Amino acid sequence: MLNVIRAVVDRLTAMLVTAAAQEAEAVVLARSAERQAELARQAQKLDHEGQSLAASQLRHQVTGVDATRPLLGVLPALDHWLQPDKQASQLPALPEPTPASPAKTPSRRRSRR
Repeated sequence: MLNVIRAVVDRLTAMLVTAAAQEAEAVVLARSAERQAELARQAQKLDHEGQSLAASQLRHQVTGVDATRPLLGVLPALDHWLQPDKQASQLPALPEPTPASPAKTPSRRRSRR
């Protein structure tokens, strides 16, 4: 009897987790659609203001936004972290540090009152 109850509880848990995941996915997809629509409106506004180059760049970015792959636009910007050897070879060498001598601080004398 205990095994049957445990199986029912496990099944209900799986159903609740699935429902929660589907709800979260729906919220993410709805937010993504709203964001794309807002960016399209901004591109249209830029067109009306005569900023056609900026509008076309914004439209290009809107088409590249994908809710199923949210880091698609971020990873190219972080390429220098993924390939540190490539970036290090392109940087100029830093000068050798010079040894610092301790600075002399003036001694303070107490004044007697």
